[in-house]
Amino acid sequence: MRTLLVLLSGVAVWAAPACNQSPAEAQAPPPRAVVDVERLMVQTVEPAANAIWKSVSTTVSIEGVKERFPRNDKEWAAVRSSAHTLAESGRLLLGNRGKDTDPWAAMSRDLIEAAEETIEAAEAKRPEGILDAGEKIYYACIGCHRRYPGRMQNQ
Repeated sequence: MRTLLVLLSGVAVWAAPACNQSPAEAQAPPPRAVVDVERLMVQTVEPAANAIWKSVSTTVSIEGVKERFPRNDKEWAAVRSSAHTLAESGRLLLGNRGKDTDPWAAMSRDLIEAAEETIEAAEAKRPEGILDAGEKIYYACIGCHRRYPGRMQNQ
């Protein structure tokens, strides 16, 4: 009992400063972005999305039908990792990076949701789920690029 009281008093001493913060301290601005949107896209979003899109496909040719999808735990983990990267990138995009907050935030949330669906499909090892989520990732990306033309406007 004495140990519990000592532990609880220690927690109270540790938590007390947080309770006494002024509103300005409690609502400090978030840390500044380390990279701009284009660099985030080129170095993080594009590679993650491309890895997801390339992970599952069906090719029909004269030689026949060729199905591509992750075949072992390591390959499924790579898809899941790309989806985690994409979801977290969407969260980074939710910051104050957009010119008009509402559409920008909606498209960022669409990207996050599609990435989360990819994570679920990878965990369940469902190639068709990867295809479905990959389509949603595509539409989230293309919708944003249409609204905010930049270096990818012709793609």
